[in-house]
Amino acid sequence: MLWAAFDASGFSEQAPAKAITIPAPVALCLTWMSEKAARIVRKEPFLTVKDLGNGLAQRWFDNSSAAAVFGFTPSTSVEQGLKETAKGYMIARQEPLQ
Repeated sequence: MLWAAFDASGFSEQAPAKAITIPAPVALCLTWMSEKAARIVRKEPFLTVKDLGNGLAQRWFDNSSAAAVFGFTPSTSVEQGLKETAKGYMIARQEPLQ
């Protein structure tokens, strides 16, 4: 939804990147090997297995508890909020830094 909101706002700062997909088990193996190699040469690893796990995690958020306990109802939908965020970002990018 976020990328669609940016596309609708006319955001085209970069040309689309060519993407390749690496299966998670292969990425995990390569990351583990590079982490071990970095330790051998006493360097900081560029990417750790923990970092990879955080990047691959799928997170879902639900406000039903807030609705049940506090009577909370969002004032705007997620889709509308993302559109407003994309619009605000575009406006902020056009203003000079202070």
